[in-house]
Amino acid sequence: MSLITECGNGENQMADDFKITIQKSDEGLALELTGRFDRNSAKELLKLIRTKHSQVSRFYLDTQGLKHANPVELILDEWSQWDPSHIS
Repeated sequence: MSLITECGNGENQMADDFKITIQKSDEGLALELTGRFDRNSAKELLKLIRTKHSQVSRFYLDTQGLKHANPVELILDEWSQWDPSHIS
């Protein structure tokens, strides 16, 4: 199964070309990230992970299509601001 999530229309204004393509397998969810990645894109990605974490055990992030030098830095910065009670 493959889904494309268009991001950028929610409350956080992020890059218009940021997209998350989701492919589900027996091993988990593969998330292919493309476009310009900014702080709001990181928030959207983590929001998606938060809503899907109870349904799958693993997430695989493909960041090769991102237009950002170090997307992991933004992801980890947003992740560190999470309340752990939202994850369990």
